[in-house]
Amino acid sequence: MKCTVLLVVLFITSSVSIANDPTYGIPWPVGSLELMDEAKPLMNGYGDRNNGWNKFHTGIDIDDCTEPDSGSKVRCVEGGVIGDIWSQGSPSGWSILVLPTPESQCGWCYTHLADPYAQQWYIGKPVSEGQFIDSMNISSGWDEHLHFSWIDKDEVGTCLVNPLDFLVDEPEGNDYWHFVPEPLTPEFKHMFLPEYWAYEWPTQYPNTDAVEADIIPANDLSGDVDFFFGVTLQAGDINTDEKIYVDCVPERVYWELIRETESGLDVLSTNYVVNFDCALTNDDETAKMFTFNWLMFNLFGGNKAGFMCLTNCGDTQGWENLGIDNIEENYWRTDKNYAYLNEVTINPILAEYPDGSYRIDVTCYAHANDVLPNPVPEVQFAQSIACELHNFAPALREVFILDLETDQTYYHAEWV
Repeated sequence: MKCTVLLVVLFITSSVSIANDPTYGIPWPVGSLELMDEAKPLMNGYGDRNNGWNKFHTGIDIDDCTEPDSGSKVRCVEGGVIGDIWSQGSPSGWSILVLPTPESQCGWCYTHLADPYAQQWYIGKPVSEGQFIDSMNISSGWDEHLHFSWIDKDEVGTCLVNPLDFLVDEPEGNDYWHFVPEPLTPEFKHMFLPEYWAYEWPTQYPNTDAVEADIIPANDLSGDVDFFFGVTLQAGDINTDEKIYVDCVPERVYWELIRETESGLDVLSTNYVVNFDCALTNDDETAKMFTFNWLMFNLFGGNKAGFMCLTNCGDTQGWENLGIDNIEENYWRTDKNYAYLNEVTINPILAEYPDGSYRIDVTCYAHANDVLPNPVPEVQFAQSIACELHNFAPALREVFILDLETDQTYYHAEWV
């Protein structure tokens, strides 16, 4: 008896996703087809305060008033295929992810859309550059805008790059970025508060009255303090009858502590706080340490600019690969013992920061494109803030040992 055996070989092919970087030189995703290569003003920038105060803004927001008749139209910036479509509920609306190729892992994401399915979009459908995707979502209490980001299709909550690095016309220079634009006041604000952990701020400061009651005068600092700074920054020229957007966060921030002495200025420390040229996740806990949960408008009747806690940073020096990794719970220990790390002293001789006058120099930079071969000059805002430490006064300054009968001095010491 013969037995016939049939051998069946089954070949299974699968699509393998390929990690990919964004292409430089894409047009802007909002407005008319003819004006896609013109820079648009921003409603919110990359790294701004989001969801009140406890998240980083993982993308850029482009307002609908960029063009009178076409500002709410969203267009594709680079041809490819629809990689995903999902709803974020009210008032956020819908999102579409466009992948450069079906195998691509990453692509440009368009969020706060009205209804992509009403425009006959479906996953896998080809889309070309400049093609109309959808209109911005309209919802009560929600300013119409497009949220634009570059994401991994498996990690939609993380923006991998600052989109401003890849757009043309490049949003750079004094023609686009405006620190303290007219006619807004005040130009900047700062304050010192007692040191608290960032998670304690909402409980410690439930309202502006509680914040103002806790502010320490700059000329009477002592103990552990946190230093907060806020400045207005406008991206483009959104200036309608309804609003002026000026709450973009600077891309890079650092500050120096300087002591004023008889022989000149002594730079005691240089503190690089943040460089938003990095990937950002919308649930990153470090956002709570960097962004204080009150606006300048709430505290000082100024404007929407948010306060940054500049003392919540480590000791990393320089901008390279800084990102947000240097944000950490910290403070200025004004009565620190110079000889022992993280210890305080009541002896003025052992003080790392003797009582007296100091200066804090804060420097903020707007976005500057480092992808270009020859970046344009950076736009910056610099401000000096005077302060005084009073930890040890009154203090022993001079000692005499005398013979009262002969008035002879046996010992004399003076601390200067």
